[in-house]
Formats: sequence, C-alpha cells, structure tokens
Amino acid sequence: MVEHVEGQWKNFVFQMIKPEDYPEVFWHLENNFYLDEPINKCMGCSPLKTQDMNMITSQFLAANLSFCARDIATNKVTTIFTRTTCHVEASSMD
Repeated sequence: MVEHVEGQWKNFVFQMIKPEDYPEVFWHLENNFYLDEPINKCMGCSPLKTQDMNMITSQFLAANLSFCARDIATNKVTTIFTRTTCHVEASSMD
C-alpha cells in the first residue's frame, strides 16, 4: 500500500509518518490545526488540552496508516492525513 501513497507530486513529497516524524507532526498540528479547530476556538486550547490531543493523535499514528506531505524546498511538513483503519481489498491495489 505504501507505494500507492509515497512519492513526489509538484512541490511535495508524500510519505508515511514514522515514529521519528512524530515531534514535527505534533508541532505542525499544534501550530496549524489545534488553534483553528472549532471547539478549541470556542473554549480555548491550553497546553494540557494540546497534550491530550497529541496523545490521541499518537494512537492514530501508531496504526501506521497516516502520511504527510513535505515541501520539497523546505522539507517541512505541510499536510497530515491520519487514518486508523484501511478498507482496501488486496485485489483493488493491483
């Protein structure tokens, strides 16, 4: 399945998220997603809430089905897609 996700497109490289990527993924989420997430916008986003959200996200990442896009010029994570399940049959991957 990885070969269907990883690779280059325009100015981005798509890759599966590995444990060594977690700190950068969490930084990206903390600075780009959590602050704009609707519930956090209404109720605020404290360091404790951020820690809880990172813990939940780490469970998704541990499923080994999440990937990110990196900007080729900066090598920084620009987009994250997390999954906990995969519903693709082997025959559809051929």
